[in-house]
Amino acid sequence: MTTDCCEQDILEDKVLTKIVTFIKEELNRNNPIDNTIVVKSTRNYDAFNVPIQDFPLLKIYRQRTNYLNNNKRISSIQLQYGLVLPDQERLVPYLNWVDNQINKILSQSIWRIDVFIDKNSKNCDYRVLINELGIPVYSFLRFNFNIVEGNC
Repeated sequence: MTTDCCEQDILEDKVLTKIVTFIKEELNRNNPIDNTIVVKSTRNYDAFNVPIQDFPLLKIYRQRTNYLNNNKRISSIQLQYGLVLPDQERLVPYLNWVDNQINKILSQSIWRIDVFIDKNSKNCDYRVLINELGIPVYSFLRFNFNIVEGNC
């Protein structure tokens, strides 16, 4: 079953939900570390006050959309992966693996949505944040890419 990008639901972005769910499943399936969950929960918006027990978190949202003359649109998407780190030096290299896996997943051509993922638009930034009390440390990456959606 495919998701038509023209099919609009004002309560859910079905395209982004499909993308984030697929990436979550693939990251957890490809995990090289036993008894570790790569992604525990997802959000399809830029959630801020996420409870610590929902981490590791994968969230996806649109940053901007450009409309083309042929009724297609190009949306700039941000995918954020976040960890709460008790031991930053040991776990931060883990983000490199997640970054590489997301790139591979987005490069696959097996998508059950009617969008084109621009494979040349992908880039990733790494960040570390500490809350005001000094604990916990949040480490995350921001993976950006573009999607092209059909003739709506």
